[in-house]
Amino acid sequence: MKCFKRTLAYDLKHGIWEKKGGYFVTALLAVFLFTDYSIKLRNYYGNGMAGNPDVTMADYLLYFFSGRYPYMEGEQVFLIPITWLLIFLCSSLLVLNYPMQNLCGHGIQVLIRIRDRKLWWLSKCGYVLCSTVLYYFILYAVTFVLCLISGVRLSASYSESAMENILNFTFQTPPEKPGLLVQLLFMPVLNSLAVNLLQLGLSLLLDRIYAFMLAAVLLLLSTYIQVCWLPGVYAMVMRSSWVMEEGVLWKQGILVAGIYMIVSVTAGMVRIRRFDILKKEAE
Repeated sequence: MKCFKRTLAYDLKHGIWEKKGGYFVTALLAVFLFTDYSIKLRNYYGNGMAGNPDVTMADYLLYFFSGRYPYMEGEQVFLIPITWLLIFLCSSLLVLNYPMQNLCGHGIQVLIRIRDRKLWWLSKCGYVLCSTVLYYFILYAVTFVLCLISGVRLSASYSESAMENILNFTFQTPPEKPGLLVQLLFMPVLNSLAVNLLQLGLSLLLDRIYAFMLAAVLLLLSTYIQVCWLPGVYAMVMRSSWVMEEGVLWKQGILVAGIYMIVSVTAGMVRIRRFDILKKEAE
C-alpha cells in the first residue's frame, strides 16, 4: 500500500501538477460556456437578469449537460450538441498523453523500481480518476464563482421559461431536487470517468490517438441514438425519463458506468502483464 501511495503521488505530481496549464484551460472553458449562455439569456430576455429573475446556477448546468434528443426519422439536419460534446472531449483529451508517455524514459525506471505492473496500472487508473474529478471540480467551481459575481441565484431550482425557449425542452415529469443534483453534478463526472478509463485501456492496445478517436466516436454515437449501453446517454438531461417517455434513469447510468470502469480496469490489468514495454519505448 505504501508503494502504491508513492507511485500515485508521483503520477499526480507529473500528470497533474506539471501539466497544470491544461487545468487553466478548463477554467477558461467554464468562463466561455458561462458567458455563452449568459449572452443567450440576455438576447432573449433583455439586458441583465431582470427579465427572467428565475434563472439560477442549475440553469447554467442544464445548459452544459442538456445534450440533445436522439436522431428522429425525417430529421433533415442532425445538430451535434457542441457544448455537451466539448466538455466531455476536453476531459478525455486532458488525460490522454501522460499514462502512455510514462512508459518511456524515467517512467520505465519507476516501473522497474516498483516491480509490480498491476500496481503501476492501478496508479494510472488513480491518476485518471483524480484528473477527471479535478477537471469537473474546476468546471463547477468557476461556474459557482461566476454565478456569485453575476448575481445568479445558487439554487437547484430552474427556470421553465429558459428551458423551453432557449434549451428547447421541458420536463414532462418534474424531477425532485436531489435527483436533479445527482444528474447535474454526479452523472457527468461518473460517465466521463467511464469513458476516460476505457480510453486508457484502449491505449494499451492502440496508439493513444486512435484510443481518443474511439472514445470520441462513443460519445458522438451517444448523441445520435438512444441505447442503454452507451454511457454518454446517461449524462444528457434530455435523454432522462423526466423529458422522454422512453428516457433513462440516472440509477441505470451508475450501473452502466460501473460496468465500463470495472471491465476497463480489469482488462488493462490483464493486458499490462503481457505488454512489451521495450517495444513501446522504441515506438
